[in-house]
Amino acid sequence: MLVAGDQAVVPSTVAFADGTAATVHGHTLRVWDPGSDAVTRFATIARFGVSPSHVTSGRFRATTGQEDRGSVVDAAGDPLVVAGTVSTEVDGVPLELLAVRSAVHHGAARLQLIVQDATSALPEDDPGSSYSMGRFLYLDDPGADAPGADAPGADAPGADDSGAEVLLDWDRLVLPPCAFSYQFACPIPPEQNRIPVPLRAGERHPVDATGTVLH
Repeated sequence: MLVAGDQAVVPSTVAFADGTAATVHGHTLRVWDPGSDAVTRFATIARFGVSPSHVTSGRFRATTGQEDRGSVVDAAGDPLVVAGTVSTEVDGVPLELLAVRSAVHHGAARLQLIVQDATSALPEDDPGSSYSMGRFLYLDDPGADAPGADAPGADAPGADDSGAEVLLDWDRLVLPPCAFSYQFACPIPPEQNRIPVPLRAGERHPVDATGTVLH
């Protein structure tokens, strides 16, 4: 049997008689087992409380498409497309975060921040902790609707040298796929996205019915 990878014109989806299914990523066959420990134990996602104070303003500055090339890589080691930087301030600490381009979501272009913060370093049974490998924050791309926005380094509408204004709602921090299963590998946050203060916002851990972290 020949199985076509995810780069093929028609990628394969593999199904097994016992109800498991699989996809192909590069040269890797990923098998999805509905009876796995992670699936059967999963109950909910623990998260921090929501607060208006978790929203910070920032400025997005686009790159030319050449800066920082290769500084952020995916789980396979392939470079992600760096879109620019987002400057903001959290608990009085100024930050300059690297943003990569994300997949289009509901027809809209988005940016992705891959971040760790001080809650990531806490023991997972600490009520103030979050997933140790970090979390994702997605932002609307402020330059997506600008004329020529698909050109490297295109500025957002109305932006000047100081960049385009963006809002960062940290309550929208989400867990990466690897928080749910060791079979996933996630990108490591770049050094400048390792935030030295706690972000007590957004999703924390996937947990079972007793509140125990899945892994």
